[in-house]
Amino acid sequence: MSRSLKKIRFGAFQSSRNNVGFYTKKILPCLLDLAMTRPELGSHRRQLLSGVTGEILEIGFGTGANLPYYPKHVKEITAIDSNAGMTPFVQRRMKARGVQVKHLEADAHALPFPENAFDTIVTTWTLCSVENLDRVLHEISRVLRPGGKFYFLEHGRSPEGRVFRLQRLLNPLNRTVAGGCELTREISTQVKLAGFELERLENFYIEKFPRTHGYMFQGWARKSP
Repeated sequence: MSRSLKKIRFGAFQSSRNNVGFYTKKILPCLLDLAMTRPELGSHRRQLLSGVTGEILEIGFGTGANLPYYPKHVKEITAIDSNAGMTPFVQRRMKARGVQVKHLEADAHALPFPENAFDTIVTTWTLCSVENLDRVLHEISRVLRPGGKFYFLEHGRSPEGRVFRLQRLLNPLNRTVAGGCELTREISTQVKLAGFELERLENFYIEKFPRTHGYMFQGWARKSP
């Protein structure tokens, strides 16, 4: 291959990577904040977070959309997200809510915390987008104290055959435009397979969302003592 052709191809590759980086860090945070702060989601966030206690870790913090819904007794949380583009949104919400947030850019596949570090772990609309769900659930279990609770509000595979077929059809496009988001994961099944004891689970379609994207798994699970 000629040097000139190599340069052209390498230049095209670099341009593609730069475009992906710009979309991920600049465009995607705005789109996610717009979608995930819709009013119909607020009541579900509040219901999920009403029971959180102790040392709290939120994984996939995103733009900090959960902050207004933490109970008043929560004064401090640790939060991670792998996308630095979310930080400006988080800073604004921290000031508005008055919660002290230790906000870290980190990978959920390798959490930068020791074993048994937290009493409570929270994920909301996060597990759909991680590359290796089993690995992330293993990490959640590792850093959660024995008897601690894992609170989740996630979307995934619909039990309706027609909707599931549409989810499979839309999955490739959805992964591309929504930061790797998968539509067909069976969240509660994976949580149980990871060794957690499900204490509460609600399944429902969230209002005003397409059924392909709106089938929810909401509840909490306990790590065995």
